[in-house]
Amino acid sequence: METLTGGARVPIPDAAPMRTITAADAEATVRARYPGERTTIGVVRIAMEVGAGIHIGWFVALTPADGEACDLHAGLLPRAIEGGVVDDQSGDLFWIFGCGP
Repeated sequence: METLTGGARVPIPDAAPMRTITAADAEATVRARYPGERTTIGVVRIAMEVGAGIHIGWFVALTPADGEACDLHAGLLPRAIEGGVVDDQSGDLFWIFGCGP
């Protein structure tokens, strides 16, 4: 898995398959990558154009862990967030954003 630095949010295609991964499962996947006490800011199903394809998944945003210095807001919210996007078919974390290395 790598951290991706580009991509555009697009509408979910009408022909997109029904999700097999739930929002709760996606959140658990992201929390495994970013452990510690965190508040969930949001979990939303989105589509992203990445490279030559469209990936559909759950965008999961969490607050940074207590005591972690962070000003990353990924252009999405006016506050620090960590998290990623989890493929809604495979459960793979394919887009990550975080404050640390």
